[in-house]
Amino acid sequence: MPLDIFYSHWILVWYILYKFKVIPYNPVYTFIAATIYMIIIIFVILIRSDNTYEHYKNILLSAIISFIFKVLPAIDAYKNPYSIRDHVFGLVVFIIYNIYIYLRGYPFASIYLNMDNIEEVRRGRLLILHSIKKTFGI
Repeated sequence: MPLDIFYSHWILVWYILYKFKVIPYNPVYTFIAATIYMIIIIFVILIRSDNTYEHYKNILLSAIISFIFKVLPAIDAYKNPYSIRDHVFGLVVFIIYNIYIYLRGYPFASIYLNMDNIEEVRRGRLLILHSIKKTFGI
């Protein structure tokens, strides 16, 4: 799947723009929601796991990647002031994101509620996880 269809990448770009003061809206609420979703997915993957070393390694790598790209920026964003305007901006970005992925031919449910995609994470075939494994020989 292309990188631009994952909302977490949109949130990361939003955070970078916020951090460099390009936009004034704090993404803390959105990071919290994305982190909760990822925790749920990790538990689903654990439940469906084959109990092999490879699967647990993939789960651990997914958790580490999520921690680096979601939790650490969320902690940093949490330290800064935030308001309801930030939340409203996040909802607008989420609506724009859904329109964008729909126009690209990837309805929201096909990305986030499709168990095949969760299986791809479990098998370590998600693009970022696959790239890291290939780069570092993990």
